[in-house]
Amino acid sequence: MVARTDKEKPKPADLAEMRTMLDQLLAQGGALTTSFDAAEDGLIDYMSSGKAFTMELLRREQDARRKGLGYAAAPLLEKMLIDCVALAWLRYTDAERRYTSVTSESHTPAIGLHWERRVSAAQHRYLRAVETLARVRKLAVGVLQINVAGPGGQQVNQVIAKQAKE
Repeated sequence: MVARTDKEKPKPADLAEMRTMLDQLLAQGGALTTSFDAAEDGLIDYMSSGKAFTMELLRREQDARRKGLGYAAAPLLEKMLIDCVALAWLRYTDAERRYTSVTSESHTPAIGLHWERRVSAAQHRYLRAVETLARVRKLAVGVLQINVAGPGGQQVNQVIAKQAKE
């Protein structure tokens, strides 16, 4: 399917079949590859130096991080933010690891300053992602619908919107 549609002028029938297939995948809860996936895969490959055990460990840690943040039950916006948090954490961890490696040896002040800035920037991005996720969750509105039997057996739908826990 990819070979038939991932080109400049695919046949309309192939495009229709591809769209149907993607709709089915999404309806089943499947996810499409995102730039976050590619960035995370590239960073994990770099951090693991291509070593299978380390690569698998990092992937499982990322999965556990997402699970801990409630990824499975989160609405789409929160899932996107959880992906941001997980990627930012991985980048921050990598920057800290590399900073420690570089500064544990003899280095110039310019190199030390460069790595200080990289760590600070990675930490800032991570904290912003966490804050944004927390803010979105705090602002999320839950809706509760209650069916109440009224006089004469008449059903009344009561919708109650409540602010998320602070």
